Amino acid sequence: MSTRFTFEELRATTENFAKILGKCGFGTVFEGRWADERIAVKCLDNIRHGKNDFLAEVETIDEKFNAKVADCGLSKLIDMDISRVMTKMRGTPGYLAPEWLTAMVTEKVDVYSFGVVVMEIISGRRNLDDSQTEENCHLIKLLEEKSKSNGLSDLIDKNLGDIELYKNEIVKVMELAMWCLQWDSN
Repeated sequence: MSTRFTFEELRATTENFAKILGKCGFGTVFEGRWADERIAVKCLDNIRHGKNDFLAEVETIDEKFNAKVADCGLSKLIDMDISRVMTKMRGTPGYLAPEWLTAMVTEKVDVYSFGVVVMEIISGRRNLDDSQTEENCHLIKLLEEKSKSNGLSDLIDKNLGDIELYKNEIVKVMELAMWCLQWDSN
């Protein structure tokens, strides 16, 4: 680990933990500012359980502590030669792969979470959004319906800027996300 901060420094940089960026299985992530940089500060809920998982996540941040979108549930690392593993369910609702409901969990659970995060970035909304109508509250189900009706571009966040210029590329990334969201890990 490099720099360590005091709790007061973290409280100041997050403006007293004012803006929540998200929640995970063992903590809440807050937005902060350090000098001219926008940073994320994770506050662990259960220090006994969460500390080792948190340190494992930090070790995976794919040099120079630059977080990647792919940092989705990587606290449970699996050796490269192991393709199937039995473990207890953990994670954030809406990001868990459907196979968590079965007895066999594969390396695909992180791929599924990655697909969900990609779709949230593109659509500008959460996967599970109770503020939407009942038929639109589950983003992944909506993605499946839009795919069948050739309406993927309807899901693109209108605040992304000049959407028309990059619409084809964005739709290709959405199609990649759909591959990540498949039930069959093969």
